[in-house]
Amino acid sequence: MDQRKAFILDYLSDQYYFNSICEKYHISRKTGYKWVKRYRELGEAVLDDRSSRPRVVASTVDEAMVGRIAALRKPTPRAILGARKIRSELLREYAPEDVPSATTIHNVLVRQGLVERRKARRRTYPVNTKNNPQQNNELWTIDYKGHFPMGNRRRCHPLTICDSHSRYLLRIQGHYRETIRNVQRVLRQVFREYGQPRQLLSDNGGCFASIQSPCGFGTLSYWLIDHGIEPIFSDPGCPGQNGRHERMHRDLKRYCCRSPAHDLRAQNRLLNEFVDFYSHQRPHDSLDGQYPSEVYTASLVPFCERVKPPEYDEALSVRRVLKGGAVRWGHDEWIMVSRGLRDKWVGISQLSELVYEVYYRQVCLGFFELGEQIESGRYYRLVSERDFPQRSRDRAARSRKD
Repeated sequence: MDQRKAFILDYLSDQYYFNSICEKYHISRKTGYKWVKRYRELGEAVLDDRSSRPRVVASTVDEAMVGRIAALRKPTPRAILGARKIRSELLREYAPEDVPSATTIHNVLVRQGLVERRKARRRTYPVNTKNNPQQNNELWTIDYKGHFPMGNRRRCHPLTICDSHSRYLLRIQGHYRETIRNVQRVLRQVFREYGQPRQLLSDNGGCFASIQSPCGFGTLSYWLIDHGIEPIFSDPGCPGQNGRHERMHRDLKRYCCRSPAHDLRAQNRLLNEFVDFYSHQRPHDSLDGQYPSEVYTASLVPFCERVKPPEYDEALSVRRVLKGGAVRWGHDEWIMVSRGLRDKWVGISQLSELVYEVYYRQVCLGFFELGEQIESGRYYRLVSERDFPQRSRDRAARSRKD
């Protein structure tokens, strides 16, 4: 303060240049003009030290808002919402200028003792995803979440089905075993209620894919093709390609699996409760804070119970797949297709003198070349760009053993 008064006295003496005065007190000209202006407006009292306390504290939250934030932390006994989700809920009730930021909400939760410290996670990097639909029912995702024990010491295998665009959770059904029949029964129920999607994405589990079949298609894949749905698969060992579905599984594990029910019937009631919470009560950042039920609409493509037989062009040679999954080709040669197509009809198209393609409905299963890809017993093996890498690897391993 003494230096400020001395600076003003030197300025009022008119004996020095203003630049020289500023250099003498080691301040800039801008700071010097600021103090001269304050002195002229308010007098010598303005040269005293002022309080540096802010006039308004941005993180200040009134008691009513603190109580509402604490109440939204656990909307149900098993669910927990984070700061961003709580802010989305507050924006539905208050004006935007009255809602604190997500950081302030998190600090409130910490002060209230509602946040448990977690271990630091290993840094991960983005993975090229296979599901980036732009509208509802363009792509559904399906998967079996990892099984967990129930109170009766039996294990529950939850089958989850979700619309990838809206994140709307269509169905979760717990089973004692993972079977194709169980998956088909649940899919029929969902198709009857919501219609059919354009594509269905899954991993390479035994219920959804067949590693040794052309394009990875199994019994379920051909059943979907019969109903006009394209089955697609994530790459082996790449669950991040279905990251939206796996992220939902993390919430499902926290909600239903850490304290499971006694038997499968009670566990399914708990799973249905999670479906209602996830689709109707949990805001999503990717949906701008909306609920999935506010975005999702049912498909306009109805589910047809009866499947029409396949129709092929006259240029294709139509052959019947026998029980072993092969098609007779010539006198003593066979084309190995898939056991999932037994007793069904496929079309064979000739591309050149030696190369042929095999179709089931409108889907190309692969090609074979006369004199090539021949195996023991005179079987031709179909080759496709969509084959799983394990297919050729396992066949090479078997040939080395022989």
